[in-house]
Amino acid sequence: MDRQRRVLGRDDPPAAWFVVDELSLYRRVGSPETMAAQLRHLLTVAAMPRVTMQVLPAIAHPCNASELIIADSAAYCEHMAGGYAYTDPAVISSLSVRFDALRAECYVLPRAWQ
Repeated sequence: MDRQRRVLGRDDPPAAWFVVDELSLYRRVGSPETMAAQLRHLLTVAAMPRVTMQVLPAIAHPCNASELIIADSAAYCEHMAGGYAYTDPAVISSLSVRFDALRAECYVLPRAWQ
C-alpha cells in the first residue's frame, strides 16, 4: 500500500494499466467487511484519471500463473518460486505484446461504475 501511495499518489502519477483476475474478486480473504473494503479500494484506484483497470474473465489462462509489471525500460515477472527483472529490449517487447493480447481478452470497468 505504501508503494501504491508513492506511485499513484504523486502530483503527476504515471499511467497505470491493471488486469485483475475475475476469480480474485470472489476469493474470500478475511471478513466480509475486509472484502468490501478491498473492492471499494479497487473502485477508488480504477477511478483515478491515469488508471485503467480491466478484469480477466474467469477462464484458464497462462497469465494466471504469474505477475507481470512492465515499466519503460524493464519488466518484472513473479511466480510462486520467485521473480526476475528483465532489461533486454527484445524480452520487454515480447512481454508487452503478450500484455496487449491479454488486455484484449479482458472486460473494461465502465467509468460510470467508478
